Amino acid sequence: MRHDQPFVPLLPEALLRRHRCHEATDTRFRAAARLAQSLWRESQGLPCGRVTNPDTGRRRPLGSRLTATAAKAGANFLDPSLVPLVRRELAWREPGAVIEERRLWGNLLSSQALAFSLFLPLKRDLALATKLLGGLFPDLVGIVTEILLEHSPGRGHPALTADRTAFDVLVRCTTPTGRRAFLAIEVKYSEAPGGTAASPYPPYDDLSRAAGVYRDPDGPALRSGTLGQFWRQQLLATAMLRQGLYDAGRVVVLAPAPNADAWRALEGYADQLKSPEPAVSGFEALPLEAFVLALAKAGADAVAEPIARRYLDLSPVYAALDRHLEGGTPPEGKETPADAG
Repeated sequence: MRHDQPFVPLLPEALLRRHRCHEATDTRFRAAARLAQSLWRESQGLPCGRVTNPDTGRRRPLGSRLTATAAKAGANFLDPSLVPLVRRELAWREPGAVIEERRLWGNLLSSQALAFSLFLPLKRDLALATKLLGGLFPDLVGIVTEILLEHSPGRGHPALTADRTAFDVLVRCTTPTGRRAFLAIEVKYSEAPGGTAASPYPPYDDLSRAAGVYRDPDGPALRSGTLGQFWRQQLLATAMLRQGLYDAGRVVVLAPAPNADAWRALEGYADQLKSPEPAVSGFEALPLEAFVLALAKAGADAVAEPIARRYLDLSPVYAALDRHLEGGTPPEGKETPADAG
């Protein structure tokens, strides 16, 4: 059966429970993504991991988690050759970098693991990175010179944002005219942007005004829990430019097209900008699907195809839903009893 609706279905609780991935707080898309990851894990013959209830201390299986054994082996990364590179990134992480290792290795919904899977192949092949990113951002990227993961030029530094804001990925490059530039990339997968609204903080206020890109740099919308992360990242990018670290730069957010909550937040943030042009605003949102397609067209289909199949292809979810709605018995994944991971 074809599924061409511009939104994901509301998945029945019974179907989610069958695959050990019912979470009452999940958004519609996150539930679909969680089921997709559980089905992917089953298709790989990987056992189901467990999580601990913080209130009761009891452990229960969760389909979107790996066991400790599978996580340690690097099963969350589609290309085994990336696993040593991941370990190297962890060993050489910047002081103060926020990397939740247990989540990175064992949570199939981890957007940080997705970011590593997308950008480590580019980090080890800067010619590929140049071809891909130069095609996507031709006004800004002439030659890619370096790629950094979980990067900040100075966590807590008073000359920047004086906080712990960082980027998932920082691409250093030169522009086609030879200027020093960067792409500051945020990778979203299943999460809905949110958090605590920003408290009054003079460094933010000063940078928000200095950026010159906001309709109302002092407005409450920018400081809301929904838009605040994008705002703080653009403030850090602004500070980097003001301090002369680079001549040009842009914040780029990648998110799956069906993640309606993420795109609602991104559209809300774009409404706060004076100009819709990324070259003017210094901000751009791009569907993850478009990025992965461009990666394939740049000659890295061996990287792009497994990522697209695991993270972007929801057809296994739709097939499981069809079987459930038709009253058939869905083929269960052959689960190995979960270990204590």
